[in-house]
Amino acid sequence: MKALLVVLLSLPLLAEDATYVILKTGERFAVQEKAEEVLADFGAWVAPRVGQASLVGRITNRPDEALAKVRESKPLFAIVTPAFYLQQRDALGLVLLAQTRRRGLASEKYAVLSRKGGSKTPKRISTSLTSEEEYLRKVALAGGPAAELVQSPWVGDDVAAMSEGGSDAPEAVLVDRATLEFFREDEVLWGALEVVFESADLPPDAVVAFSWTPEEVRVKLSTALLVMKEDVRGQEVCDLMQTDGFGPVDEALWAAAVERWTK
Repeated sequence: MKALLVVLLSLPLLAEDATYVILKTGERFAVQEKAEEVLADFGAWVAPRVGQASLVGRITNRPDEALAKVRESKPLFAIVTPAFYLQQRDALGLVLLAQTRRRGLASEKYAVLSRKGGSKTPKRISTSLTSEEEYLRKVALAGGPAAELVQSPWVGDDVAAMSEGGSDAPEAVLVDRATLEFFREDEVLWGALEVVFESADLPPDAVVAFSWTPEEVRVKLSTALLVMKEDVRGQEVCDLMQTDGFGPVDEALWAAAVERWTK
């Protein structure tokens, strides 16, 4: 019995109630009640690979709520937007560990769409990302139209309305790369639209550690995520998350974003 107790005491302790946070700004389905299953599956896959008994996921589509969740629960890591990283990197001691991949691409890009024949310099642009307006103006829309950004609950509906030419259609719509490619695949709809501005390649969402994240966890997490798609269950979870997995940090992309942000 004494020998068994010695063995048990020598085993590494697994933290309980460890958390992680996901921020998907402007994504209407990125709310806790709609994402519980995906959060649980991702947490269950990651937890044993970083020495945790479990990982509880928290998700939001609002940057202010993401910051509140981070301050409240002190998560081991988070998946955040570039805007959140740039705004909070010093205050929270954020460290880039990996970045997300959508449609197999290692970068993000934004485009301003207008109805064909419309204004090349729109005065109002519809977007679901007004809560990250500073990032849009300094980084994503750098060199683009200096328009008023108008919050939209769903830019897909705005693009459809714009293509139809309705009187209530927005003058222009800001879309990300995945949304742009989605509409490009619709020959009828796309025939009524044109791109009046397209950004440079930008960083995608990133996996970040915090100043309080142990170095061992940082190493284990980045290592696990980079090979997640090679694992059968990992691939299934990636599919549920609608991502092509995770890739290494593109230092050049992030350095360019930081430069624009700090100008």
